[in-house]
Amino acid sequence: MNNKDLFSSFGEIDESLVERSERAASRSRSRRAIKMIAAAAAALLIIAGAAFGIAQAAGANYPGETPSAPKEIVLPPSQVGKKGYTSTKSRAYSLTSALANSKAACIITIGSWLSEDHETTSTYFEAKVDEVISGSVPEHIVLCQFGDSEWTLSGSPLFTYGDKLLVFLKDVNWGGMQYENCYAPVGVDHSFFYIAETPDGGRYAVNHNCTFTYLIEQNDEGADFEDLAGDKAILDAVIDAIGEHDAAAAEIIATNAVHSANSYAPLRIYRVEEIIDYIKGLE
Repeated sequence: MNNKDLFSSFGEIDESLVERSERAASRSRSRRAIKMIAAAAAALLIIAGAAFGIAQAAGANYPGETPSAPKEIVLPPSQVGKKGYTSTKSRAYSLTSALANSKAACIITIGSWLSEDHETTSTYFEAKVDEVISGSVPEHIVLCQFGDSEWTLSGSPLFTYGDKLLVFLKDVNWGGMQYENCYAPVGVDHSFFYIAETPDGGRYAVNHNCTFTYLIEQNDEGADFEDLAGDKAILDAVIDAIGEHDAAAAEIIATNAVHSANSYAPLRIYRVEEIIDYIKGLE
């Protein structure tokens, strides 16, 4: 199994391209610190998992749950590639095209890291489906993300425990790692939102890859969501909420908020309910 086979299974890559650049040495101190903290935490949790048993997809614990028999939480060995960045030429979607090319649109919560496959540059996580917006998928799934602890897409860290996402899912049917109910996001790293739940009860969607929101604005008729990224209080609350469990994603979002302001695709923050209503209206 090679990268081309994996890309074909996603059904959306125009051509496979793996350009691995040795740029680890040039990363910022903050990115190195994130990697070191994540790696140390993962090592401790993996040791604990070996002693007490790692949770399976159907029995995982998720933030907010208080089961009588807690399962061990396993973090990815590193959210940012230790060797550098890889890149792909992948199709980017709007909401309409993402829905048309997916099995389901859902809100999910990422659970424990399960495994990674260096041959196909892919990582697997337990995930719980909190809300099905359109389509049908089981409550407990395995999410396959492009990237692994050695190579990740620039600006797209691996998910980690506690991430909440609004995502469009496709089946993963191929010969690498074998998991039941395994899905992947359409658009690879383009077409999903991180969800931030703020202390005041707000629920906001933010896309780390601003191409997605640009295509929504250009192609999705009637998707005139209110952009809240200009409200500093909301922006700070969103970054803080995501950063509580995912410092790597929070850093990317904070960076994009500054550097994308004058670009063709600036950072956007939307209310989750507006997106849900729009997706349901597409059915």
